[in-house]
Amino acid sequence: MNAVALVLAGAAALILLIGWLTPGVSGHSPQGLLQAMASFAVAIVPEGLPALFAIMLAISVRRLARQDVMVRQLAAVETLGTVSVVCTDKSHTLTRHELTVQKVITPRGGVRLQGAGYAPQGAILRESFELPEHDDRADLQRLAQAAVLASDAQLQQLDKHWQVLGDPLDGSLLVMAHKCGVAPDALRQQFTRLASIPFDRSYRYAATLSQDATGAQYVALKGAPEAILPRCSHVQTDTGLEPLQQDVWEDKLKKLAEEGMKPLVIASRQPDALLQTLTHQDVGYGMVLLGVVGIGDPPQASALAAVQACQQAGLSVKMLTGITH
Repeated sequence: MNAVALVLAGAAALILLIGWLTPGVSGHSPQGLLQAMASFAVAIVPEGLPALFAIMLAISVRRLARQDVMVRQLAAVETLGTVSVVCTDKSHTLTRHELTVQKVITPRGGVRLQGAGYAPQGAILRESFELPEHDDRADLQRLAQAAVLASDAQLQQLDKHWQVLGDPLDGSLLVMAHKCGVAPDALRQQFTRLASIPFDRSYRYAATLSQDATGAQYVALKGAPEAILPRCSHVQTDTGLEPLQQDVWEDKLKKLAEEGMKPLVIASRQPDALLQTLTHQDVGYGMVLLGVVGIGDPPQASALAAVQACQQAGLSVKMLTGITH
């Protein structure tokens, strides 16, 4: 209704301007212009216009009620009709918020992990491997071991549904470990955690110090690429340690991010001397890169249809997320 009033007011102002610029034309006298302005002023709010808008809004409310939408005020329907952009959260709205490791990159190459959600089932497909039947998955199991020891979440099955107790990202790493042939519970029984550095956004990584039954210690590190890569001096290959080519791995990370996945770098090392605590200096330069995991979030079953319906209605859909990689 306000928009209609603005249009009529603009038309009245335009007529006044035209009459003012053409004083010699018949009817463009000051008296005639004032009469025209008075007519438009009356037409701005005609007698039946408020009732007409009320009827239109009531019909809209009825249509929304059929879609299980309750409207408390009629003016809200008019506001809803002016919406052109919809901003939506990602987790729990467009996606299931069940983070899933979709790809792993090790020195052997890329690996696709099938399956979605927290169910620890899914095939492993090498992107480039000549003899998959001879794949011992040693590279994946080294990475999975470090990822499990650096995580705190628990994976459990309740009423045929798998759930994660703890951080969803850590839960996705446990599911990945199962798919790679590493049982997280059994692995944690083999190691005793001595110390840890919890994740913090200021340094963007988490690390743990563990010790096995023989007394050997193991440092596991996981975190954002920009926080972990500068700390790595070597990469673990099938033939041993090799110097890290950081530009090569940065290119792999870039391609992983272009596929819409959140990259997470996994590294480890065995201390030269026994440690009693774990400090940031202990996970400084000298870590061994094991690989990178690409994490995605499966979409909600109804998300695609909802986004398509908005686009067909002329609405632009924007996703708000805290992921920056």
